[in-house]
Amino acid sequence: MKSENIKFTVIIPTRERCDTLKWSLKTCTEQNYDNLEILVSDNFSQDETRSVVDEYRDNRIKYVNTGERLSMSHNWEFALSHASGDYVIYVGDDDGIMPDVFDELNTILQDRQIDSLSWKKPMYYWLNHIIPEYRNILLTPLKESLQEFDSQEALEKVRNFGEFDRLPSLYDGFVKRSVLEDIKKQSGNFFQSRTPDVYSTIALLGTIESFSFSGKPFSIQGASSHSNGTAYLFYGKDEAAAAKYLSEENIPFHPKLMMSPSSNILIAECLLQAKDHIPSAKGIDFDTSLLLDKSMQEASGYSSQKYQSIEEAVKHIGAEYGLQESAAQAVAKYPNNPAQETHFFMGYNFVRDLLAIKLDQKEVTNIYAASLKCDEIIKNTTLVSRSNKSLKFLLNFFKAKGLSKSVGKTFDALRQ
Repeated sequence: MKSENIKFTVIIPTRERCDTLKWSLKTCTEQNYDNLEILVSDNFSQDETRSVVDEYRDNRIKYVNTGERLSMSHNWEFALSHASGDYVIYVGDDDGIMPDVFDELNTILQDRQIDSLSWKKPMYYWLNHIIPEYRNILLTPLKESLQEFDSQEALEKVRNFGEFDRLPSLYDGFVKRSVLEDIKKQSGNFFQSRTPDVYSTIALLGTIESFSFSGKPFSIQGASSHSNGTAYLFYGKDEAAAAKYLSEENIPFHPKLMMSPSSNILIAECLLQAKDHIPSAKGIDFDTSLLLDKSMQEASGYSSQKYQSIEEAVKHIGAEYGLQESAAQAVAKYPNNPAQETHFFMGYNFVRDLLAIKLDQKEVTNIYAASLKCDEIIKNTTLVSRSNKSLKFLLNFFKAKGLSKSVGKTFDALRQ
């Protein structure tokens, strides 16, 4: 027999982004679930953030203000100290929660007694995204599943700088608050790295035995002009946002490494921080020579500026670990060969189980409207059943978007 409904806390850390926060909040306040805490952690905003929050007049909203400017990690820690739910999730102020998900989440988490539940995430590129070609594109996963994974097996892949996917996370994933409190007791604060989303994954993998992963999404990510980390790590096009992100007084980068726009180095930094701060964490070590090789492999396709930054970091790390020769070999092995900007393949990618469409600006201009469109697509076209109804809906959807020619053969194959 089930106990009373689980209390969920949705944490939205924000700072002077009231334009997107308005719609992120709407995805939460439209939820038909009473035992919900919507925690807005305002990092001393000087815009209309408080007014936007107050407009909703929803008693499930809890507003807290840091009272001074904090780094992202410190704001996340501040917010966590105010959370009271049984399960906690962080969503960005340009992200959202999918429509009416909490009754289903309540059933899944109570039936399976899950410590951590994450999922394959849809992505909506806001109209102000820094890459014009990406604007108003929606990526939607279409295959439902619910699997359990062994944490140590997953951590082994992370330690080898492999696929960073299908992992537990506090960012767009629910984690039992008691697990977070146990980690916090060991390390003083839960977040011990300036990349809190990645750190939460490493900390969880090192401490929980298993986690669950859903093919069906319960939140939707947004990519907007406000995505500081995205600007710094992946595109390098918004120098002001990146400079602001880097200039904040933050948790010091681990002294054995050097910060650079390399996802592999950031993962390694989180591994070292977790090893230093969580006594119970298991399997956190990594091969430094492999880190050097993987980092330069990653850098090879970047711009010359980013390549040089990662090369400098690789040489620094090599010297720190007495691996100068390995660093030199990695640099020589992967010369800079910047890749051309790639564009989305519009249509359904059956390898990634992902549908990419360009949305009509008359229908969708924000994360709330994108979540409704995403939900409509998922409910009508979940391909795990491969039903004629699902296929017919999706094919008609493609026809309406002018994409049917590129996917017709695939649908013929599915019908057989």
